[in-house]
Amino acid sequence: MAASRMVGRLSAARLWYARCLETRPITTNALTSGTVMLLGDVAAQKLEGSDSIEWKRTAVLASFNGGFGAPFFTLFWRALEARVPGQHLRAAVAKAVLTAVLANPVMNGAFFTYSTALEHAIFPQKPGGPGLLEAVETKLREKYLRTIATSASVWIPVNTANFALVAPQYRVLVSQGCAVVWSAYLSLVQHEAAKADAIQH
Repeated sequence: MAASRMVGRLSAARLWYARCLETRPITTNALTSGTVMLLGDVAAQKLEGSDSIEWKRTAVLASFNGGFGAPFFTLFWRALEARVPGQHLRAAVAKAVLTAVLANPVMNGAFFTYSTALEHAIFPQKPGGPGLLEAVETKLREKYLRTIATSASVWIPVNTANFALVAPQYRVLVSQGCAVVWSAYLSLVQHEAAKADAIQH
């Protein structure tokens, strides 16, 4: 009886979420995406050995995913589906490669710029440390190309499967489920220098 009630609740929740995706796709995907990045950053901080969670850092990253990442991919993939319709393998590969070539460089550049700029503004900076523009430029120079290469190797296979197997309205949700691990990776890359500097001091 309890198992039956649980199945019923899960089914109702799934239907409710499906309706939200149909009626408010950008808002629904944004909230889901922000939650995913929150989980990814908490995981990253635990992997770094932090005793407590730095919630300001988590808020910066989650706000990027929810405020920019999910809306961007919701609209980008809608336009891409109109240009390259279908779920057959050739269309799925084409959409995955176009995402890697056109969307992911924009997304990763925006991620490092946004998170570095906002963290520079809200966290105390060392006296004589780099200014805002220098901090952003350094982050992009040191992290951007490496992240683009890693992004392509991870997301082309994941997105090929996503485009081939998942209905269009659920693709952002599925990608964000896979993105828990990717979000943890981005968080580690974004903060690796800061962590090393904290250890040295």
